Amino acid sequence: MRLFVLVLTLLVLTISAAEELEADGWQTKYREALDKPRVLELVDTPLDQALEFIGSVLKINCFLDPRQQEIPSITIRAGEKDKFSAVFTELLEKHGLGYELRDEALVVLQKAAVGKKQFRDANAEKDALDKALADLSADQAERRDKAEAAILEFGPGALKAIETLAQSSRDPEAKLRARRLLPKLRAVPIESEAPELAEELDRLTETLTVEFFDMSVRDALVEIDAQLESYDHPRVDGRFSERAGKLNRVSFSVRKMQTGNVLRWLARFAGGRIVKEEGKLTISAGPAK
Repeated sequence: MRLFVLVLTLLVLTISAAEELEADGWQTKYREALDKPRVLELVDTPLDQALEFIGSVLKINCFLDPRQQEIPSITIRAGEKDKFSAVFTELLEKHGLGYELRDEALVVLQKAAVGKKQFRDANAEKDALDKALADLSADQAERRDKAEAAILEFGPGALKAIETLAQSSRDPEAKLRARRLLPKLRAVPIESEAPELAEELDRLTETLTVEFFDMSVRDALVEIDAQLESYDHPRVDGRFSERAGKLNRVSFSVRKMQTGNVLRWLARFAGGRIVKEEGKLTISAGPAK
């Protein structure tokens, strides 16, 4: 019996290690592509266009953070003896930018934001969120102000809790502050999705190569759904995408990216969030009703 348990435990550990290796595989591939010498020259090229070209050369997905307001023009010269990642990093730093690997893509963003969570999972940080919610009822105004600031940092991860507080809190001060927080939380740029959908999106592993050019989110979701016709998967649906407000039209392309991550990037470029409506995944301009 002990031998059976030992074998079963080893099997589970082996499967877990294999899954972890597979999950990190794309990052290894990206780092190897960046570390190789590249002969590449771009002169006075808008950064978003430069990233598209670099991605095609390295055969990886390269994006500029959709929240980046200013798009500088760059000049980059890399020779056959240059480690491309070093040349690329030095260039970005001149413009106050950096890059990180996220969701099967290299994303260029403000250097101060590199390595920081843009989206905080309320489940993973439940204690901190609970304390901030409790402090909305504190006697000292300073503590209440700090609590509001802390809750805003949680972004969409705090939305459900604040909606509940705004509706049912017995503390008039906490209820008032919660109601003030709601529109601010809904206006926070969405990093990806509500925490409860993260695992579901991770299970959408079908690989897509698709290009969206000046496309509405509804049409983009229709295109994704058409490519997934042969798979058994939670259906995506564009019918609900404009229900809560206007979304940005999108222009970007992905190569060999898992469906869940395609949806994440589509939501970011559209300025919306991934939600579930009538059992189907969609992208909304606001929180799920």
